Amino acid sequence: EVLISSLHGKRPFSKRVVVRGEPIVWGLASGCVFYYQDVLTRELERWRLSEGQVKEELQRLEKAMDKVQIDLAGLKSKVGYEIGAKHAEIFGVHQLILRDVELFKEIEKQLRHRLVNAEQIVQDVFRDWEKKLKDTRSDVFRERASDVVDVGKRLLKALIGVGEISLSNVPVDSVIFAQRLLPSDTASLNAKNEKAIVTLEGTQNSHSAILARALDIPFVSKINIPIASLPPKTQVIVDGQKGRIIINPSPA
Repeated sequence: EVLISSLHGKRPFSKRVVVRGEPIVWGLASGCVFYYQDVLTRELERWRLSEGQVKEELQRLEKAMDKVQIDLAGLKSKVGYEIGAKHAEIFGVHQLILRDVELFKEIEKQLRHRLVNAEQIVQDVFRDWEKKLKDTRSDVFRERASDVVDVGKRLLKALIGVGEISLSNVPVDSVIFAQRLLPSDTASLNAKNEKAIVTLEGTQNSHSAILARALDIPFVSKINIPIASLPPKTQVIVDGQKGRIIINPSPA
């Protein structure tokens, strides 16, 4: 057994390697690496606004918010039917976050002051909100940071005009590798295709973990290698009980 700490920076893609992480959802699964990146972590196009364009940009923001509310209502109904009413309420909370008056006021304030497109403002506001929650001493608030991020991701997609990328359509026998997996990402998983989840960020009590547990999908987080250090389609085994990822496992 080759441990990642013994490789001294080499690219160990031809060897059997064991990576350590934190067990989130118990279970054992094998599959191929599939990378997923949410829109809040990407670089977005930026353009300047004139003061006369602010009203039009705010109208575009309100239209996007209305679309997200409709999408969340549909997702809440879907999760309620497929998983359960208790889990569906996660997305009821997301609807409340989007209706927060202070949220819209902050976006409007920054948009008028900075005079840049709404996508940039939304990304920055939600990143700041996420950081504040993660910096609190309360475990509950830190775990809810992913819900705030999830709402921001949906709002950005609506503004950009990007369609929903459903993780239910990834290749069969995929193991999802991501910086983080948000509740709506997890709710879209198809346990027949996605065999396991591996992330850099995540806790046992997050809404993503709760949904993965309900779907019976093994989940390991806080792995000790960069998330993109493995080529796509690399064969791996995920041990959700011990928090191990076995890269290039032997046939045995």
